[in-house]
Amino acid sequence: MKRRRGVLLLLMSSVVLVATALAASQSFPNRPIRIVVAYPPGGQADSVARLTAQKLGEILGGSVIVENRPGGNATIGAELVARAPADGYTLLLGGAANLTIAPALDSQLRYDTLRDFEAVGRVARVPQLLAVRATLPITTVSQLVEYAKQNPGKLTFASPAASNELAIESLKAAAGLDILVVPYKGTAPAMLDLVAGRVDLTFSDVASLTPHVRSGALRVIANAGAVRAREYRDVPTMAEQGVTSFVWESWQGLVAPMATPADVIGKLQGALKQALADADFSDGLERLGFVPIDESPDRFHSISR
Repeated sequence: MKRRRGVLLLLMSSVVLVATALAASQSFPNRPIRIVVAYPPGGQADSVARLTAQKLGEILGGSVIVENRPGGNATIGAELVARAPADGYTLLLGGAANLTIAPALDSQLRYDTLRDFEAVGRVARVPQLLAVRATLPITTVSQLVEYAKQNPGKLTFASPAASNELAIESLKAAAGLDILVVPYKGTAPAMLDLVAGRVDLTFSDVASLTPHVRSGALRVIANAGAVRAREYRDVPTMAEQGVTSFVWESWQGLVAPMATPADVIGKLQGALKQALADADFSDGLERLGFVPIDESPDRFHSISR
């Protein structure tokens, strides 16, 4: 008899837990959602996150805020989200640096992309441009290669993320260059030093570079993407300048902690899909130099792994 009573109590508690979880997911969201950005304010991820937060808030009928958690080559913010409650209220705007490259390179990383995250969806591709400080006598990739070979070890590259470091190392290997890599915690501090002339060049996105290009502090010498950028149609790609094996683009996408309820993930995915179909949202991304991406979560899973 006692055993039957225990079984009944266990079944009843299970029903209550399921009902509570169902009610919570049906009312989602009933409090603010935060999108964690693993970089300081002002960079490409931050720009994408703020546009996305505003539009998702409108669609979901709630507040969506951006929280910057920089450091550790973009892994600190990713780890925070991996350890957050799996309820849909904490999301990561991640990219290749912390979802693909860092897990592949760091065996001591305290999160696992496959195990700890559930895909909501990619938001945008981020074409990367190669820029130099304007006082450097370089206007083309061939001039950069020649200058670097004549001045081995003297050029410095600002690297705000592991993906940028991988990009410059690939270029160094392809062209046989000796360039010193200087790590930064994000795009904004890297831009400050580049504009000030403390470093010489970097790969970055249109939004981060354009104000400094317009001010005359920086010069874009190549597009590292497969095609020319809309805002820099006169700047040829790396391939057009003879570096045919080099194509470098980054991306930004939303993930949630693993075990987030399926219907909550579904609501977030539906809201993101609706956002990407919105002309004003897509135009806002494009004005910042990003390329909106509307794809299935399964496709995002395959890219982020």
